[in-house]
Amino acid sequence: TMAVYFSPARPAVLSDAQSTASVFTVTGSTSGGTTSGVTLVAPSASYSFKVFAFSLQTTALASSVWRFTNGGGSETELWRGLATEATTTSVAKGSNMAVAPPGFIFATGTSVTLALKSDTGSLVHYSVSYRKESA
Repeated sequence: TMAVYFSPARPAVLSDAQSTASVFTVTGSTSGGTTSGVTLVAPSASYSFKVFAFSLQTTALASSVWRFTNGGGSETELWRGLATEATTTSVAKGSNMAVAPPGFIFATGTSVTLALKSDTGSLVHYSVSYRKESA
């Protein structure tokens, strides 16, 4: 059953006693990610990560494509989060997307790394919210 509690002093709290999911957020900055990607979330045995929100922001001059992958040499691309064009002026640009859980934008699969990869070494600021769900 789903219970919703409202109070003027705090936000709504949602709970579901039948859920096996937990919600997490990773955030940071990186200019790596050109070889096997930057690991955002290490694999967790018997769990998959279902991303329901992300934000990618950069001021890079170089053209780049930032992709969410499973990391490693034989990567699987999970989602293209941000593509930028080459420019001569450093201007903030980015991509944001979110859906209401339990919906999700993409999932990693069971026991798989979530990585962020680019074809350039441009600086990117990221925030990713995901549910960790048992298989």
